[in-house]
Amino acid sequence: MGRGRFELRFLFVILLISFGILFSASSKYLPDHSHEEITVSGKDLMRCEDVCVTDFDCVSVTGAQHQIKAPRPNVTLIKASETMLNITWSNGQWGAEMWETKYCKIRRRSVNKDQWMETPTLVPVKRGDEMMYAMDGLKPFTRYMLAVSCIGHYGHWSDWSLVAAGMTQESVPAKPPHVSYSIRASGSEGTQHLLLIWAPLHPRYSNGKVLGYNVTFYPPKYLGLKRTVTVTGLKISLEVLMERYEVAVSAYNSAGESPRRRLTVDAGHHRTLAPVRGLWVHSKDGVLWLQWDVPPQPASELAIEWRPTDSTHSLWWRVNSSIATPVALPGEIRPRQAYIISVYPVHEELCGPASSIEADLQYGSLVDVVGLEVVTVTRHGATVQWEWQRKTQRTSIHRYRVALQGGENAVESIPLFPDMHRYSFSKLMANSKYTVHVYIDTDGGNFSVDKQEFSTCLLETEEVISIAVPVGFVILAAGVIAKLSQFVYRKYIFPKIANPKLSPVGHWLLDPMYSSSGLISVLNLEDFVVADRCLLHIEQQIRSPSMDCPTEDVDTTYTSAEKTDYIDSDPSPGSTPSTCDTGSTGRRSPVAYNEGYVLNCPGDT
Repeated sequence: MGRGRFELRFLFVILLISFGILFSASSKYLPDHSHEEITVSGKDLMRCEDVCVTDFDCVSVTGAQHQIKAPRPNVTLIKASETMLNITWSNGQWGAEMWETKYCKIRRRSVNKDQWMETPTLVPVKRGDEMMYAMDGLKPFTRYMLAVSCIGHYGHWSDWSLVAAGMTQESVPAKPPHVSYSIRASGSEGTQHLLLIWAPLHPRYSNGKVLGYNVTFYPPKYLGLKRTVTVTGLKISLEVLMERYEVAVSAYNSAGESPRRRLTVDAGHHRTLAPVRGLWVHSKDGVLWLQWDVPPQPASELAIEWRPTDSTHSLWWRVNSSIATPVALPGEIRPRQAYIISVYPVHEELCGPASSIEADLQYGSLVDVVGLEVVTVTRHGATVQWEWQRKTQRTSIHRYRVALQGGENAVESIPLFPDMHRYSFSKLMANSKYTVHVYIDTDGGNFSVDKQEFSTCLLETEEVISIAVPVGFVILAAGVIAKLSQFVYRKYIFPKIANPKLSPVGHWLLDPMYSSSGLISVLNLEDFVVADRCLLHIEQQIRSPSMDCPTEDVDTTYTSAEKTDYIDSDPSPGSTPSTCDTGSTGRRSPVAYNEGYVLNCPGDT
């Protein structure tokens, strides 16, 4: 074989020399290029060794345009550790006997990237050594794509080998999860509701498949209440005492547990963010689209959770709070499957309660508006309310709206969301008729599903009260003043003067029955003395004038007819009336007639 190679080489050199002589002989017929130098070079097809002939007049000519290329290697084995891949390969179809490899290079890329990275230095291969290389400094639990190219002592680099895949092993998670919390009233006396949510670990730090999370919580004052709970999701709800708590959360995989994220939570005070408003879901083009109102500050991001209604396994997605809505829910959404979608506002270590809605891929949000009614009406405003219930209409509804029509105002339309139950219209015209409609927006157009009519008041209740109360006070004050004036006038200015015509005494004195008789009859009380007492029972009263019977000397009593029925109250006409003898004075006083009185004269006792 060596002799054959020498003969080929010698023949090639002779041909080149002959070519040079012929060219020199014909140079006298060519233009004068005496200042130029021609170099004729040739290369061995096997050894790639340059064979150069230099003459005084020549040009540069490449004798061999085709160079041999090293055989394509084959990757035979990949062994993995946490941060290393050991690669083994062979020379390919030529075999090691026919080709001697001098150097190799290896390139790699992770499955989620398109750019290849080559080894910084060439990998030397010694004859007889197994061709292998340990690629270190890789990320744990990461899948890599690998390829090898080699070159021998001469020739070109080989084509890259077929791509081989290898995956590093898991290692302990490098970082703890980022945890946020919310404290709200639990409804039970002496306890609070503690909500913890956290973000999933980035693959750069998870170093493997996270199997779950350990949550440890306890009040330092009561170490006996220390508890550790293991969960597979990204949230947990706890009922705690109104005390200061220490909370620690860590992630773990098959290789071990991550460092712990520690929080100090004062459960004695409510700390939470405002919930997200205006959450709605509609279905379009086989995708669930979410929309919500811009969350109140200081929420910096939103944690979106969704799960099937018949499952406890949840998927999570974190988005910036300023993202434009609607947004498409990522992941695979199965048709004819209802999902519960919840959105949590998050800002650093604080979060808020969930705003949730039920939806599916066929109809979107599975809620309807029912029971529209007008609850209050004023002169320039009105308040309407409604209720939400599970969807009964089999229609994909993009959104609900409540619209006000009537008066001279333009139509006012407000979108409705499940966290809204009433709305107040303002700046209405007084004493005007209005109609409130509930519209649904669908792919086929807008339709009214409910309506209520009302009329605004001519006057506000407050206005009526503001007018009626002062008027009432004025009327009351006028009545009081009139009554007092009447009393003062009658008492001091226009006193009441007695009218004899209206006096019963005057009527009695002017009675013709008494004025026609000139006989004066005097009753003699001595005729009616019983047991030394002057007793008299008649149908009238007997009153002794004060000049004859002083008040302190007269005993005046009421005597019933039953106690004095032994006295003849109707004396015979022949009896002679007499006066009452008053004793020592011996004077007789006329007796005045009044009903129901009995006169006891002191002188008769």
